[in-house]
Amino acid sequence: MQLSKQEKLLFLVPCCVLGLPLFAHTGLVEKAISHLDFRGDGLDKAIRQAAESGAKDCGHVPMGGSRTAADACTVAALKGNVPFYTRYDTEGTDSLCAEALVGTADGRVRRFTYDSDPSGGSHSGERVDESACAKATIVVSAGVRHIECR
Repeated sequence: MQLSKQEKLLFLVPCCVLGLPLFAHTGLVEKAISHLDFRGDGLDKAIRQAAESGAKDCGHVPMGGSRTAADACTVAALKGNVPFYTRYDTEGTDSLCAEALVGTADGRVRRFTYDSDPSGGSHSGERVDESACAKATIVVSAGVRHIECR
């Protein structure tokens, strides 16, 4: 079943505001959120507009999900001069937050940040910020390679 953006937020905001303090330690909120499909929001649209034609989709990592495959794909794409995009959902206080990386065939990388409601619940609309990475570096942390945008 495909939910609209408003239906997703109607579930997400009360769940996070009311449920997170009570159930954060159980992982119930993360499990519920991980099954929702947030494709089609402002971040997804910005990523697809910025990505080069034929860019490799390195994945959409839900909050609390494993980054291993997405990080490996992103690193391989950067090293191989293959355009790519990768999305990582992150924990927000009262809204959906995410980060994304979009890389070009010539090695340039752009970083996107997303907040579905930066006003803290007054439904002012989503916000997507974009910045160029002055230097995209492959780093190893806890034995896993990933890209750090500086």
